[in-house]
Amino acid sequence: MGQVFAHGQAAFFITVIGVSLFGICMAAMLRSAALRLRGAHAATAHVATHDRLTGLPNRALLDDRIAQSIAHARRNEHWVGVLFIDLDGFKTVNDTLGHAAGDDLLVKFSRRLVEAVRGGDTVARIGGDEFVVVADDLQEWEHVRVIADKLVRAVAGPLGGRDGRRGISASVGVSLYPSDGDKPAALVHRADVAMYHAKLAGGGVFRLFRDLPESAAANG
Repeated sequence: MGQVFAHGQAAFFITVIGVSLFGICMAAMLRSAALRLRGAHAATAHVATHDRLTGLPNRALLDDRIAQSIAHARRNEHWVGVLFIDLDGFKTVNDTLGHAAGDDLLVKFSRRLVEAVRGGDTVARIGGDEFVVVADDLQEWEHVRVIADKLVRAVAGPLGGRDGRRGISASVGVSLYPSDGDKPAALVHRADVAMYHAKLAGGGVFRLFRDLPESAAANG
């Protein structure tokens, strides 16, 4: 009788242990599945908000960053600079050296931009050879001139890679919150208008929307 009881007790404990191990395995599998799902969602979100070639924020994320910067600046009575950057002569690179060389140039150019800005600033690629930098938390609007000049100087010169001998320059247009607008789309557009005037000046320079002639600014 004692042996039967002992065997029954042993079988019971084995069953309990088996159920416990099964539960632990199931919990581990569920945690693993949840982590994979979370990772998949994060990857999908990253693709939706970042440029595939350079890894920089795209236009959708840029607008969100500008909106955040405006909200912060409004609370602290600071300025926000939006700098629209366009490579000079990029079409020539694509036409003469091919799209692979053009992509290589864009990646290297984007890295140089990231290295040139302050840590809290946003660098985005919004298409082709067009980039935008959001200079956040400016206590005086004149500070954006220093940032724009630094960008023009930082990107000038050869970038190396497939055509390391080729020099490069960029035209930069600048708009400011609150003087040039209080919406992301308006600020990007007016920085684009200013960039066009930098191109007209020969490229490799920057122009502020606020400094444009009234007739030019009226188109913005």
